[in-house]
Amino acid sequence: MIRLFNAYFPTRTLLLTVTEAALVTLGFVLAVEFWAGTASDASIYLLYENGLGRIGLVVAVFLILMYYFDLYDSFVLANRREVVTRLVGVLGCAFVALAVLYYVFPEVSLGGSTLWIGVGIVGVAVPAWRKLFSVLNRSARFSQRAILYGDGPLAGPLMEEMSNRSELGVRVVGFVGQSAPTVPGVPQFDDGDIEELAEKRNVQRVVVTMGDRRGKLQVENLLKLKARGVYIQDGPEYYESITGKIPLESLRLSWLLFSPGFHVRTALHLYKRLFSLILGSLAIIVTSPLMLLAAVAAGTSWIGIRALSSMNHDAETMASAAKRALEAAHASTSLITLSSAEFQVALDPRPENRAIVHKLVDEQIKLFKERVEDFGKTRDEKTRAMMPAIKETMAAYEKDMEKTLRIADETKDVQLSEQVERLRTSAMNSQVIAVKLRTEIRAAANELDNRVNEFAKQASEEYLATSNRLMIITAVGIILGVLAGY
Repeated sequence: MIRLFNAYFPTRTLLLTVTEAALVTLGFVLAVEFWAGTASDASIYLLYENGLGRIGLVVAVFLILMYYFDLYDSFVLANRREVVTRLVGVLGCAFVALAVLYYVFPEVSLGGSTLWIGVGIVGVAVPAWRKLFSVLNRSARFSQRAILYGDGPLAGPLMEEMSNRSELGVRVVGFVGQSAPTVPGVPQFDDGDIEELAEKRNVQRVVVTMGDRRGKLQVENLLKLKARGVYIQDGPEYYESITGKIPLESLRLSWLLFSPGFHVRTALHLYKRLFSLILGSLAIIVTSPLMLLAAVAAGTSWIGIRALSSMNHDAETMASAAKRALEAAHASTSLITLSSAEFQVALDPRPENRAIVHKLVDEQIKLFKERVEDFGKTRDEKTRAMMPAIKETMAAYEKDMEKTLRIADETKDVQLSEQVERLRTSAMNSQVIAVKLRTEIRAAANELDNRVNEFAKQASEEYLATSNRLMIITAVGIILGVLAGY
């Protein structure tokens, strides 16, 4: 076990990391050779065009991703299928990470097809090396033989941990104690001469897991073994180094008293602070383009939504004004019809004509009042101010029209000359055509009004859809920026 940054790492895991870094570097160097075509061109690119630095960046990205994908974890190292699955994830994420880096900093990108060739080489070489490492890692020839001495509460968990983690490079070949071993296949021995047992089993390490050691621990024999090169190790200390946990069931007050873990050096405090500041600054620099893009997306979407909202409001106002104007035009048409009816009854006050005029006047007065009431609901202040005068004038006109109709109703035995009769017949025929024409024009006006309303509805729906799309784009941009920031 090697201690780095106040943590213990298995030597074989560190060796795997170093060899994989070298393997990835070698793979991309070979990719440069293939891409350049000749060794001299490849050397020029690597040495004088910062090719080695660019390859170093790619290697760093690969190692960081392999670490975050837990490819150096004990569980993953022991599972071949999990290794392959996570390596595929590393390759995919490496493409994404390098694409972002190359977009932000184009000068660090690898030339030509080097990246594709290098990833292809690494995608074949790393799994092959992992398989070979797994075979070597499990080989008993390359493992250190160890026995556990003592049947304390830590013996079982420590034995299982050592047996399941082949990257520790330690193989349990015996257990000295009264209780049965927790791992099948580990032989059990009585508490006899530990020195003789170690010689017979060719042991290189003895891990003391005895609970109560007073009067039971073979101190002299253990010292003799240590003098001959056998590594004697305290069980709780070894368990902490390989698991990062403190075994509370085997914790002794003397161990707490003499352990160095209750004091943190000033240099370590300074190192942690500087590392945090530097790493945080680099993260801000690297992710600042994404954060800027997210801010630009949010600002653009806000401006777009405000503009679309204003356009939608204007379209609705225009549609409402057009509808009110059409109603005013219809009211004016009704007024013209009333005036025509009044002249018609004045020219021909015969009973049959009066009945037609009375019916027409009642219909048009009703329509006129409804239309005036409708277009009087406008939000335009000037138009609303004119409404009392319009209603007052209409009331006066309606009173005069009632007077005209009353005089016509009082007229008896009206006889028209033949010339006037012919003139009346011609005028009535023209009126029929005029009514038909007015009906057709009104239908066309209504169609235009419906078309304006349809366009206004489509504009409103388009506004809502565009606003939703802009908000979704903004949300995605902000989320990506936040994730990149973390």
